[in-house]
Amino acid sequence: MFKKAVLKKQKQDENLIKIRWEAFQSYKSKIDFIKNVKEEKYQDGFLKDIFENCLGYVLETNNPNNFSLKREEKNETDSKKADAVIVANSQIIGIIELKDQKTKNLKFVEDQAFNYHNSHSNSKYIIISNFDEVRFYVDKKTSFASFSLFNLSFDDFRDLHLLISFESFFESSF
Repeated sequence: MFKKAVLKKQKQDENLIKIRWEAFQSYKSKIDFIKNVKEEKYQDGFLKDIFENCLGYVLETNNPNNFSLKREEKNETDSKKADAVIVANSQIIGIIELKDQKTKNLKFVEDQAFNYHNSHSNSKYIIISNFDEVRFYVDKKTSFASFSLFNLSFDDFRDLHLLISFESFFESSF
């Protein structure tokens, strides 16, 4: 699924990608701030900057009646919370775990993220980020796609968009 040859064969709305790439430039202009900010201070900003503005999700705080992304949702099995969840038809289909730039190796966050994932019966997708690297997993730790937001080219953005945009999760058969 994550092979470049497979990704290149998939069709996307190129006009939408260009618009969202432009929105991504606003994120890139904040890199110096992001490198030094604490996790809790930028989590909401990251979700808005990347997931809402660049990937097409709607945060619950912006539209409580029609959202696809929710902050701090409790696990089904305990009172722990992932930083955000992806919601479809009132079901959690993915979790997002965020760390700040002090966390250089996201491998150390996998167990925490997968515990959240395993605590939601309909979760399929896991996304981990330290505001630069974004890792995307489907169900298992054995394979993931990784992107460096600080160094993202337009072609890499297109791949990121294909894998984790709102449209890819909700509107395509990919």
